[in-house]
Amino acid sequence: MKSTLHKISVFLSVFLFCIISGKTVSASNSETAAFNLTVKNIQNELLLQNRNISLRISDKLQLFPALKDSNRWLSFVAYSETSPPAFYITLDGEKITEIKADLDNYKKVPLQDELGRGWSVIINAEAQRKNTGAKSHLSIKMQLYLSFYEDFPFSVFSQVKYTNQGRQPIRIEAMVSNRFVIDRRLVDSTAASWDFASYQGVSLHWGRDYSLIRTLPDMKRKNFLGTTVMENGQTTGGGTPLIDLWTPQLGLALASAENKPQWISMPVNGTKDNRIEMAVVEHVGDKAVQLAPLKPGQSIRGIRTVMILHKLDYYAPLNTFAHILRQQGIKIQKISPPQAYLPYWKTWGLGMHFTKKQIYKELDVLKRIGIYWANLDDGWFTRYGDWEPNTEPGKFPGGETDMIAFVDSIHNKGFKTSLWWYPQGVSPQSKLAEQHPDWLVQNADGSFPKDTRGLYYLCPTYAPCIRFVEGMTEKILKKWGFDGLYLDTDAQNATPPCFNKAHHHHFPVESFQNQSQLYKAVYKKAQSLKPGCPIELCACARPHDPYKMPYYNVSTTSDPTTIEQVRRRVKVEKALHGPAYCVGDGYQIPMNEWDGYSVPESFESALGTGALVTTFFKDLNHRQEEKWATWVEKYKRLHLSDGEYLNLYDIAWDKPEAHVIKKDNKLYYAFYADYWSRQKPIILRGLQRNKTYKVRDYANDRNLGEIHGNNPVLKIAFKESLLLEVIPLDK
Repeated sequence: MKSTLHKISVFLSVFLFCIISGKTVSASNSETAAFNLTVKNIQNELLLQNRNISLRISDKLQLFPALKDSNRWLSFVAYSETSPPAFYITLDGEKITEIKADLDNYKKVPLQDELGRGWSVIINAEAQRKNTGAKSHLSIKMQLYLSFYEDFPFSVFSQVKYTNQGRQPIRIEAMVSNRFVIDRRLVDSTAASWDFASYQGVSLHWGRDYSLIRTLPDMKRKNFLGTTVMENGQTTGGGTPLIDLWTPQLGLALASAENKPQWISMPVNGTKDNRIEMAVVEHVGDKAVQLAPLKPGQSIRGIRTVMILHKLDYYAPLNTFAHILRQQGIKIQKISPPQAYLPYWKTWGLGMHFTKKQIYKELDVLKRIGIYWANLDDGWFTRYGDWEPNTEPGKFPGGETDMIAFVDSIHNKGFKTSLWWYPQGVSPQSKLAEQHPDWLVQNADGSFPKDTRGLYYLCPTYAPCIRFVEGMTEKILKKWGFDGLYLDTDAQNATPPCFNKAHHHHFPVESFQNQSQLYKAVYKKAQSLKPGCPIELCACARPHDPYKMPYYNVSTTSDPTTIEQVRRRVKVEKALHGPAYCVGDGYQIPMNEWDGYSVPESFESALGTGALVTTFFKDLNHRQEEKWATWVEKYKRLHLSDGEYLNLYDIAWDKPEAHVIKKDNKLYYAFYADYWSRQKPIILRGLQRNKTYKVRDYANDRNLGEIHGNNPVLKIAFKESLLLEVIPLDK
């Protein structure tokens, strides 16, 4: 161990020396005035550096990024001369990692594109495999593009172009980018090498956490972001194409920088020596992509990826990732319409077998507690795809006529209402499936893939399907009279590759990459009919797909199964959308109704994180009504859900867990722990020096005295939560 740490210490010393003593490539003052990038060539290595980050590149195409912290450089990327390159391809199950980079003849060129202005460094390299019996000689030219932008000072964008220089065609199975081995001991010698906090955005299993995962030495996570057929024959997939691993000192995130979903995985695995490996893998050999063999002289480009170095938790890299997408035309919404922030109740508490009589009864309770938005949830229709009102007794026996009358009665009682809907879902027994099989996503063998509900998929790019969902949107909002939509189910995260010849796809993966087209049609039609109406999307306990985020204006914490998940996911959504965007809290369920598939009541978690208060109770007693009314009144009075979420604390490493909302020149702190002793000081970050503040516990309506910005330390004990309103005083 001492020997290993000594080598690490020597490496860091050499690393800092290289930064100080290397030769800088010349560039005019006008070119570098706005954004400076120095490039130094030192003994078969390049060092690229701006004022915030540096990137060391070996002649084997190994990469070692570092973050500047005060006067030192921090990195937990392991240094080893035997490490595989950061970029390579696989052929016939073999990693082609024998790479020689030409670091003497790199190019540094100014850059101006949709991401802004900056610099690009181009490095040529060659990957070879010698003739070894059954395996022929292989020669592949590589061109690595490393780009640094003024608007993204903590990020490095990368892309590789591969050219077949051999005499035979080659079939590439995968292209690997940004492969790193990380070791926490490089920034904390007392910690275990594998011990990181992580965000891993893949959508796979219902309820599986993604917002905060502790790494383990035996961790094996492929994190495939395409679609996967599970053992039961159902299909799942998609998510947010970003992984982030961090320590209290710094973090490193990897993400796709493309403007469409990609057929990639983002593995996070333990290594044999108890470190952690991370990478981006593009699966170009899969039949969904249908990449033809690369002939001699032909080239292929990998996707553009980005590495993001940061402090604190996943908030900064997710926020940066969203900014990258917006710059490329993916206009993720930053703010929600006023109606979106109104607390709501939905009929899911009554289950699939609700009756209108039950709903009308709950409306009286809702009035008493101050909620005036009541949504009609799942169970209102006959079959997915047909979307005809359920004619069972007690529901809508008169069909559409009864549905219209129901909405009118909701409005007449002083409420607004949204309708549950899954636009892509088609029941195999539906009239739509029987009459329009040409509308459905089809497998290569002619069968139809099924989602986790056993439903077929409408193809999201096929014009008749788009016209159909536009027509349904108009029927729901205009003819039936609903005030908004609640789009639900996990299958909205990804559509399987489509081999239906009627759709004339260039590649089967188009249905996966362009799923957002269908949701764009729904959103635009809805807003044209009722401008500012809330369109909410729930990904059913999975991470959201950012490419659909322009097409809904209310997000959710996606069916969290623990209170901790609620708070973490609120922070995730605020990072991606914006600090004042409307994010649903995952529903306030009375403890006596909680069955484990949602979260029990915790208004403290909703208000403290700036979430929208939502609920689907079935039967509140008098005491519960009083509690609900008290918290709904606090929510409406403080209105923290459209306040500015401030990223001041690390959700993984800072204790107690903390969140801060800024609203009307006041700061609202929320702290969470099972128990917290007054012997442990709480530091209120973000206060101004030389300023005095009044502190209130707004959950219990009690004054806690004053605190000074020069010494923002509070000593107070609490159980489960502490909610503070901190008001600046004019002294």
